[in-house]
Amino acid sequence: ERVFPVPYQVDFSVELNGRHLDSTKRRITWKVGFAHPPAIFPHLFDANENFIGDKNNGNNDNDNNNVGTIIAPYDLENTKEGVECRGREHEIILTWSILTGKAHIYVDSKEIIRHEPLEGSIFSTFSSSYH
Repeated sequence: ERVFPVPYQVDFSVELNGRHLDSTKRRITWKVGFAHPPAIFPHLFDANENFIGDKNNGNNDNDNNNVGTIIAPYDLENTKEGVECRGREHEIILTWSILTGKAHIYVDSKEIIRHEPLEGSIFSTFSSSYH
């Protein structure tokens, strides 16, 4: 059984900061977070924030489509709001040079992708896929 994290966006910004022409280099920043599960699903956690599941769900059929997933109703009296729900937050930065085609992606100040186009293919598009 698992409670999936609830994502939220903290900030988004775009900077144009080329050395000679501002429009030649872009820096795009996303700040995102995942809500603290015990703050928004208090009925699924004990006082020590250990996951206990939904004891009141009453759904005992062995439906293979929903194995390991809990869809529980909100307990509106005990849920928290705003800053009280903030959990893990991350910063994702994409720097991209339009002239050279180079691109870098950083997550929490750690470079995870570096893209440098082959010689002669400066104007190739930058694309990447994640699994």
